Parts: sequence; structure tokens; C-alpha cells
Amino acid sequence: MREPSLAALVALVQLRARGAVLFWPAVYVVGSTNDRLLPPPEHSDLVVASLKKCGVSVQYQRQKLGDHGFGVIKKWTTPCAAWLREKVVEMTAAATAPVEGVEAAMAALSVA
Repeated sequence: MREPSLAALVALVQLRARGAVLFWPAVYVVGSTNDRLLPPPEHSDLVVASLKKCGVSVQYQRQKLGDHGFGVIKKWTTPCAAWLREKVVEMTAAATAPVEGVEAAMAALSVA
């Protein structure tokens, strides 16, 4: 049996750390322009701007949906469901794509 090399362990940790730091899940935000309690300019607009500043992929649906607490209605759930389906397809494709360096790091870690 051979011990995994320190370089291989460091490479694997760096790959994992890089993925953890660089990957943020996409976010779907809904804001109603009729919301007087948390109007978009004072709430959801700021949330979306902050997420984008951090590099997060954001889909923002901002329209007249009703007062605060407008609930689960087709006017926003239908586009959200379509967006989610699209994201699942994207994530499935990304999950099956080879990641450079992972195979070599895993092979170096294997104990024969």
C-alpha cells in the first residue's frame, strides 16, 4: 500500500475549495411593485443588486403581483418553474462534464 502524496492531497483540497468559493446557486427573486410593506426599491431591488455584485446568477421577476403576501400564484410560479427546469438541465450537463485535474488528484489519492 502506498500513502497519497501531500501534493495530491493539497491539489484535491484546492479543487474542492475553489468549487466551494466559486459556486453559488442561482436565485429566483420575485418582487411585487404593489407591495407597500417592502417595496422593491427598498428591498428586492437591493437584494438582487447585492447578489449580482457577489457574482450570483439571479433571475428577477418584478411586476404587479399584489400587495405584500400575494402568495403562490401562476403569474410568478409558472415562469419560476420554467426557470427551474432550465437550471436542472444546465446543472445536469455541468455535472457530467469532466473537471480538469480531478481525475489525477483522485488517482493520486487512491491506495493500491
